[in-house]
Amino acid sequence: MERAEATAIITRHCRTAGSGVLFDEAATTLYDLRVNRSLAIDLGRIKRAEAHSNRETSQPYLALLRDDGRQLFLTEFGIAFDPMPVNAALALPPVVCLRDFYTAISRIDHLLTAHPEAEGGKNALDAVSLSLSILGAARAIGFDVSREERELDARLAAIESAR
Repeated sequence: MERAEATAIITRHCRTAGSGVLFDEAATTLYDLRVNRSLAIDLGRIKRAEAHSNRETSQPYLALLRDDGRQLFLTEFGIAFDPMPVNAALALPPVVCLRDFYTAISRIDHLLTAHPEAEGGKNALDAVSLSLSILGAARAIGFDVSREERELDARLAAIESAR
């Protein structure tokens, strides 16, 4: 796909009502409104862009397929992507976003404070695995996740100290 075509498609989509993503054409940067994060995008790596509608909300989203096989989804919930499997026993959702990371972190916090006796239980381990899956995938598509990694490290230290 040509850069100009990719730019036009992304720009048009991000200007639709309900989009959780803004696009800075000059900087070729996507801005996720839901988590206040930016993602530089190499338009030369976009092989295909496809418009779809969310089956649950009927809101439009844009699927961007990169030349490395990774996909980005510009949705009402922000920038979404395929999770990176880190634990074969954990059933992952088909698509995740950084907002899901913050939900998983909140779950860990809840388990540590409301259910300290279960700090090493399956729920906490699943939330940690999901967090790792999201961060690995976010890093792979170009997000700087160092801040989120520090947040997760702090939760892991809290789990360890609670033992």
